[in-house]
Order: sequence, then C-alpha cells, then structure tokens
Amino acid sequence: MLVGPKQTRMRKGSASKLHYGAEFSLSNVPLLSKGISSCPLLADVTPAVKPSSALAIRSIEISRNSDPTAAPGLCPVSDDQAVTTLISANRSWRAEIGLHGAQDQDALVRATTGGPLECVVGDVREVAASTDGPPFVNATLIVLDWQHSTARISTSITGLPPVFLFRSNQGTCLSSPFLPRRAEGALQPDPDGIADMLRWGHPIDGRTLFQDLTTAAANSTLEISVSGEIAIRANPEWMIPDLYGLSREELVREQLAAFGTAAERFTAENAFVSLTGGLDSRASLVALLRAGHRMPCITMAGSPESLDARLAAEYCRAQDIPHHTLLLDERFRARLPALLMRTAELTGGVGSLGQTADLYLYETLAQAFGTRISGNLGNQVGRGGFESLGAYQPFAEVFSSEIRQRLAARPLVPWFVPRLAHDYADTLFCQEVHFWSIPNYVVGSSQALQLTPYADRRLLSLSKAAFAHDPELRRPSRKMLRDRDVRHRTFGTPRRHSFQRQFIAQNDQRGRAVPLNWGWRAAGGWSLRGRMYALASAVDAAMIKVGSQPGVLQPIARWTSARLKHRSALAVWPALITGCLREVVLDTVASQSVRDARVFEPKSLEALLKRHFNGSQDQHLTVVRAFELALGISARATRAQQKPAL
Repeated sequence: MLVGPKQTRMRKGSASKLHYGAEFSLSNVPLLSKGISSCPLLADVTPAVKPSSALAIRSIEISRNSDPTAAPGLCPVSDDQAVTTLISANRSWRAEIGLHGAQDQDALVRATTGGPLECVVGDVREVAASTDGPPFVNATLIVLDWQHSTARISTSITGLPPVFLFRSNQGTCLSSPFLPRRAEGALQPDPDGIADMLRWGHPIDGRTLFQDLTTAAANSTLEISVSGEIAIRANPEWMIPDLYGLSREELVREQLAAFGTAAERFTAENAFVSLTGGLDSRASLVALLRAGHRMPCITMAGSPESLDARLAAEYCRAQDIPHHTLLLDERFRARLPALLMRTAELTGGVGSLGQTADLYLYETLAQAFGTRISGNLGNQVGRGGFESLGAYQPFAEVFSSEIRQRLAARPLVPWFVPRLAHDYADTLFCQEVHFWSIPNYVVGSSQALQLTPYADRRLLSLSKAAFAHDPELRRPSRKMLRDRDVRHRTFGTPRRHSFQRQFIAQNDQRGRAVPLNWGWRAAGGWSLRGRMYALASAVDAAMIKVGSQPGVLQPIARWTSARLKHRSALAVWPALITGCLREVVLDTVASQSVRDARVFEPKSLEALLKRHFNGSQDQHLTVVRAFELALGISARATRAQQKPAL
C-alpha cells in the first residue's frame, strides 16, 4: 500500500531545502502538516533523464490499489474514455490518468508499451524543448514504471502545477493539479493553515486548510517504491550555472533572447491571450506576435471604463487583432452562489471568492478555447515583484482558541520578507509564486491549459543572476517592495534594466504609442490620456474603500464611485457580500458541517456578522476570511455526500 513519506538520513553537512525558510522559525508552527514529512537534500540525487516523448495529460491521481483482482496495465474507468486507470504490476498502486480528450486514449496506449509511461501535467512543450530535463517551470513530470511497480514525480521550480498529498487510514494518495478526490468528507481542519490564511490570505509551507492535505515542495522529487513507500527529496540547485559572471547589460540581452525563444514554442491553435493594461501581458502578446502567433485577446473588467479594458482594447485595435471585454455585471452576480461552491470545491476554500471571476470567464467562453496564455510570472521574472504585500489582522475573537493562538504567533508582516535576505530568487520563485498561485492555477486548469512565456528555466536563471546586481534587493523590506511596485506602476521599471520594455520597444511598431499601467510607454515617454485614465481609476479605488466604511463620507464616496462606473475593481466585494451574498454567507457559516469543524466561536461570530450586516461596524476582511474557510469545509463535506455509491 502507499504509506506516508519516509525520512531519509541526512548526509553530514547538508541541509534540507524542503524545510521552507528555516531562518523564519516559529517554534509552535510545524513546517508541514501532521503526518507528512520531507526528506533532506541528498548529494547524490540527480535529475531524471529528459523524456523523449512525454504524453500531455490533464490530471493524475495515484493511490493504493484496493482491488487485488485488477489486471496490471491499462484499463478504462467506467465509460469515460477521458480517464484511464493504470495498475502497477504488483497491484500495489493505481494511477487514474485524466486525458485532455478521449482522442488521446490511443496515444496513452502506445506510450505504455515497451517501457515506463512518461507524462506531463502542464506545459509539455517546455519539457520537449528542454535539453537538461527537470526541473521545469510550468510542468510536473510523472514517470510511471508500472512494470516494475515504481513511480516518480518531479515538481517544478514554481511548484506549479501543484502536487497534493492526502493521508488517510487507507494510505497516502498523490494528485496533480487538482485536490485528490479522496480528500472529502469531514476533514480535520489545520489550525496552522487557517492561521496562515487569516494573516496572509493563503497557507504557506505546504499547508492547506486541512491537516492531512498538503502540497509537495517546489523543485522536489517524490518517489514511490516497489513496497509502496513514498520518499520526498529536494532536487539540486535549479539555477543554470555560469550566469553570475555576466554584467547587467549582458543579462538583459540574454533575457531578450530567452523570452523570444520561449514564446516561439507556443501555438495559436485553440488559444486566447488574457490581456490587461499592464507590462507583463503586453510583453507576452508582443512575443507571441513576433513568433507569428495571432490570437484573440480577452480582458476581464468590472466596467467598460476600467483602465485594463481601455488600454487592452486600444492596443488590440492598433494590432488589428480581435479583442473582447468580459464584464462582471449582473449576470456574474446572478451566478455567484453556484460559482462560489465550485471554486471552493476546487481550491479547498482558499481564495474561492476571487477565483469566481476566472471561473465565470471560462463558463462564458463555453469551452471555446483549450489554452489560456497570460503574463503570469512577468511581475516576478521581470522585476522581482510580489503579488501581495498584505499582512492582515482579522477580528480574532470569532475563531477558536487554538486558531487564535496560532494567529498570534504570526507576525504582522508578509511571511516572505524575513526569508528574502537568505535567497531572494528561491523565496520568490519556489515559495511565493507557489503558495500564492495554487488557487488560481487549480481553477484555471479545470477549464484550460495555463501557459505563459515567462515560464522558462533559462529566463528564471537569468533573473536570479540579475537580482544579484540590484543593490535595492540586498536589503529587502516591505516598504522597499511597496515603493518599488508604485514606481513601476507610475513610471515603469528603468528601461535599461527591463528586458520587457526593451523587448516591446524593439519588436512593436504598430502599438508602441499605446500607454501601459499609469500612462507610461515601453519605449519611453508618457501619455496624458493614459495618465488621466489612471487618475480616474485611483480616485475610484479610494472612493470604493471609503464607501465601504460607515461614516459621513460614505454616501459621497459611493456616489463618486458610481459616477466613475466602478472602473478600478473587477468586483466591489464589500457591496456584494452585504448584498446578493448575504444569505449565502449566513447559511454557509451556520451549516452543520461548519459547526462540527469547531473552527469558530459561534456567539462571537454571530455578533460580528450582525454588526457588519446592519452597517454599524465594517468587518469585511473577517467576514470574507470566515466565509472562505466555511466554504472550504462545506464543499468537502458536500462532495462526500454527493459521491455516488460504488
């Protein structure tokens, strides 16, 4: 049977890279949830040989085989030819392989003949283009040597697509990129994962909201032995050597070449570009156009007046390519309750509110596209930026005493800031991207293949070398990172240090006059019209914030934001929570499965909800966190109740 990960003896003088951020230690916060341990870096661990013909798959789940009569090899699951089961020769484990379509069934049969099955969740073209083998950036490599009853999973540098581990009395199962189907029912909440989410918006260090459900570390290898034991080992350094000797100018030139090459491996077939008004997605689109890939662009917006919608539409007109703006209007609001339950089921509750926008996008597209190409990772690769600098202080009294204790142990600063001085790039790429992106990646992967030209190992290695030349990054702080982000939005990263700006300036003639972000242009200079767009959006954002708080300014702020057509936000969540979602919130937190989980102090929560909904006290942050936690618990319990009898 599949058992929990076994511990391997550490070689003298080595250190475990799976122990996230040892320099930021909280004595009462375990590195991984109970029952899942990690193995130290072994000096003799080497990457697997590059696969010659890896098969692209949609998903995989490996678990103990409970049917001793099952024949080894491939066998279809029920009538769904898009899912196939592979049984190991000794019948110890089974792998349920989700295909992109029933048409891939023949390819799977061919791939399992004559040797181990090599398959990829994520960007199979990145794997095919590699000359070094794993780790990759946007690809999880799975090698199923079913004839010898062993298996190996290599996670990516970013930990995306994610690999989940779920431990129960039936053994440990592994899955990617979705939560294991077996992780359902009355799962035991993890106070540490919950405290992470309350403080930082998402769990960190491999945790989820549930004790026996964890994520594998980025840049690691999971091996299943003949006996069914799972060993987890950290891979060697992912950085491509001999780049630190390059000057900053040389690094930018190499980044330009690597970025263009990465975009060339994509195809426009059945794909769309997720385009905003920012630098990252603009550079992605320019790279695709340079490679000869013309495809439609889609922008999500809360209003036709939004900065993203205006800039994206203007740029697409200049390039003469189709552009569509998807408005999160009353149709989105009508679909919210159903969308919430689906996102909670996919993410385990984390980020389920915000992910409804992406799910609505795919639902509206009605499977018209199979691939989404975006500017994801551009913020990190291009300028060493982070997605969120938030550290939140919810009203702790509504949560159980154990959760309150764990929350108090977490400092009111972004979790990654103390770790950056140790290794800026590893903290950024292997941890922050991994932990923050899991909900978005899982929801997106349920509908389409998620691609970005920034997901390239050489490009990440060049960025890591470039960070070493940046004096500002040698003493990272929350204030420095925030100031850096504001400067980028307002003026742009200095062109001489930005391969993205230089790439656009060199390869885009037709759209070079269209501004970015808050009105600046990639080639230099700025647009008065773009500045005015940005100013209106900034005023609207301020008015939405003021309008969500009780006081004499509230009606004025709401009136002003309405006149500006709510152009700064995809959705005005404070108004949605107190409006169309009010009953959903109250019903969810009061459900039996949530009460049984004992994560809340019922009387305190009831009083807080009453104050928030009657308008006497703004507790939006706490309400949202409590709602998402309750959604995660409820979705797991509901999934178990709806499971058909075998």
